[in-house]
Amino acid sequence: MAEKQKALSGAKKRMEDLDRIIQHIYEDNVLGKLSDSRYLKLSRQYENEQAEIEQLAAVLEREIETQAGQVSDVNKFLKLVDKYLDIPELDAAILNELVSKIVVHSPVRENGRKHVQIDLYFTYVGQIRIPLKIGRKSLNESEPA
Repeated sequence: MAEKQKALSGAKKRMEDLDRIIQHIYEDNVLGKLSDSRYLKLSRQYENEQAEIEQLAAVLEREIETQAGQVSDVNKFLKLVDKYLDIPELDAAILNELVSKIVVHSPVRENGRKHVQIDLYFTYVGQIRIPLKIGRKSLNESEPA
């Protein structure tokens, strides 16, 4: 997010610079230091650059707002999780507060075993991908699900 804020700051500075440049070439044109054709060419060029930078700045502002909202949502989620650090067991009320949606996919056979993908969507943050594979030995299981 800091990179985007820095880019936005640079874009705003460049827009201010372009305003000054356009003002100077206008003054030079009025004073006869710059021909009309050259003024029109430079003016169009700077105005096009300014329009592109304005679009970029708008995109950056939206992205910064989105990221700030996501950070806020993550903070809300972390506060919610802090409430349940030492729970003895997961009950329906806690699950309903922590999880907004559970998606159970159709079973798939792999290497003679049935695998079911289950996606959890947590409150405030959505789906969190945790690269975790647990083998049967660590679960102390003997039969497939």
